[in-house]
Amino acid sequence: MQDIRQGICPACGHGEVIECELAEFGHEDLERRMCVTYDPRWVARGRNPRHGHGPLNLYTCRACGFSQWYAKDPSAIPVGDEHRTRLIVGRPARQPPDEG
Repeated sequence: MQDIRQGICPACGHGEVIECELAEFGHEDLERRMCVTYDPRWVARGRNPRHGHGPLNLYTCRACGFSQWYAKDPSAIPVGDEHRTRLIVGRPARQPPDEG
């Protein structure tokens, strides 16, 4: 599949894609970058929105609206219960046999 981050929509082939850095809004409209996960808080329960991992970008085709999310620096996203994340390891896609 074509990578929408290169500016071509994989759904319709259109050549204009919008890139958006996603944010969440909290108390008093404080804006924080939306991430895959956040560090746990030290004192209170829940997550600390100041310490996120894997900032999210959304890519949207201007013609058909097809959208895909991508996380920056995915190898740095922590995995574990304290981050509410888990690693799923699948089998690699089968490669077609060489025709040599």
